[in-house]
Amino acid sequence: MASNAELTSQPVVALSGLRSGERAVITEVGGDPSIRHRMHLLGFTRGREVSLVRRAPFNGPMVFRVCDAEMCLREAQARLVSVRRLDLAADQSAA
Repeated sequence: MASNAELTSQPVVALSGLRSGERAVITEVGGDPSIRHRMHLLGFTRGREVSLVRRAPFNGPMVFRVCDAEMCLREAQARLVSVRRLDLAADQSAA
């Protein structure tokens, strides 16, 4: 897990902005209360690590790995989730 200093050095972006294989930490889940509740049930909660597994062609659904499971979201749903990308340079130096 990345330290707070590593996380705050990265800008906040929408989950839909991740590239395949990229990892991030969730900072906020937007939308109305029912959407936030559904996202919480799927594992998309603040502080949780998430990664983009693959993106379907033609703006199809996106598959994310969260809580050791793969979850599929539409792009509109993924735009409601704010994340900070994990610093790959810091991960490589720790390895």
